[in-house]
Amino acid sequence: MGCCLSRCCIRKLGGEWADVTKCYSNDAGLSEAAIKLVNDAFNGLDVTKIVDVHVHLIGLHPQESGCYAHENMDDCCRCKSYGKKWLIMQASGMDISAPDSDRPYYQRLVQLFENYIPLHLQTEVKQQLANEKGSANLAELRVNDDSTQSDEEEKKAFSDPPDLSSPLLERDDRHAGYGVQGVFMDRPVCPKVVLLGLDQVYNKETGIAEPHNTSVYTPESYVEQVCDENRHVFLLGPSINPYRKDCLSKLEYFKNKGCNLIK
Repeated sequence: MGCCLSRCCIRKLGGEWADVTKCYSNDAGLSEAAIKLVNDAFNGLDVTKIVDVHVHLIGLHPQESGCYAHENMDDCCRCKSYGKKWLIMQASGMDISAPDSDRPYYQRLVQLFENYIPLHLQTEVKQQLANEKGSANLAELRVNDDSTQSDEEEKKAFSDPPDLSSPLLERDDRHAGYGVQGVFMDRPVCPKVVLLGLDQVYNKETGIAEPHNTSVYTPESYVEQVCDENRHVFLLGPSINPYRKDCLSKLEYFKNKGCNLIK
């Protein structure tokens, strides 16, 4: 009975969220006054440069994602650990203990950030960037008309990968990077989000993992996988414990990967 009551209280504390895809709808979402307040908040802000540097990826299905939570978090008699787990779940707007997969949690994160910026502002940004790209292409064509570009140079110009520093990127996973700037034209315009993992506790002397002393574990490989699948939203933020034996090789790997932050 106590567990049921505590879960009901935690749901109220953490929040109960409706479908965010309808949040800007007059019929099913915010009031006109609330929508005006949101629009005023975005007024004058470059929405392509919004970055959230602290968002955690979690999971409870080690067979799928490698993630796990300590058994104390399922024990309602251990109030601190139990409450922490349920508050995290409810803050995301869903019960992550119910699904048989960890995918719904990060899919929910993607949904939240894809709908963070009102749709009409997303449309305006894409139109503006498309116009800027069109003007840049036209100017480049005019320059090339007056140049003596060789056939080999022309072929190279069309075969090189796109410039990832450009604010406008067509969706192409072969060249999609982890830069803060960049708008995928066939995806929603949304904030960039540093997705954080959480490494295990490691013994300082032996460099061996200690799951029995670890509260929550989100492996760097899972963070990398989710970021690769959702590059229009997530930036790579793996967690590497400095006491693990392969610490240096892992740091080198993620540096070469274009990692934005190490936790």
